[in-house]
Amino acid sequence: MKTENATKHSFMIREAIPKKGTPLFDREFIKHCLGIFASVACPDKQSIVDKTSLSHQTVARREDDLATNIKSRLMDCQYYSLALGESTDISDTAQLAIFVRGVNQNFEEVEELLDLRPMN
Repeated sequence: MKTENATKHSFMIREAIPKKGTPLFDREFIKHCLGIFASVACPDKQSIVDKTSLSHQTVARREDDLATNIKSRLMDCQYYSLALGESTDISDTAQLAIFVRGVNQNFEEVEELLDLRPMN
């Protein structure tokens, strides 16, 4: 169960990094901060943080797995549209958010973030 939780946390962290505009090289710093937090807030969970891998190879595998998941969700859609939005990253740079939205046969909507581009 602890290994499964560590893998789940690895996916969650990998997914959260680009959403906040944090560079990928900060992944070990993120793990360090999680370790500090866990040691104080929930010391019994420290081993999960220690087992969570954020190595370059693991991050690349997580990206592939996430992309495959998104692709399979979008393949079921009958109709697609693009949506644009504006967001601001942590350094106050305006970002263009590009989303794809799809609707399947059951009229269930799927929305995925395709890209974030700085607007200079």
